[in-house]
Amino acid sequence: MWEFPGTFTVDSWYKNSWYQPFWGDADRLANGNVMVTAGNRGTGTESRVFEVTKADGKVVWELHLGPDIGVYRADRITRHW
Repeated sequence: MWEFPGTFTVDSWYKNSWYQPFWGDADRLANGNVMVTAGNRGTGTESRVFEVTKADGKVVWELHLGPDIGVYRADRITRHW
């Protein structure tokens, strides 16, 4: 079993503000990382899409979306060239 943020050291948003009443998604990627969609809408809290390493909980990249901009799900698009 794997949990994020769990005991990993992360930005306070992950421990104090991250809440999805019904939107969100998490997918294991081919490289072993996990891509998470933390969506909110109408709560006054920002949404984020981010990739985190499974081994040490390091956030590799993240996309911040302003308050009340919801996101339900996101997928990684692989370059084919």
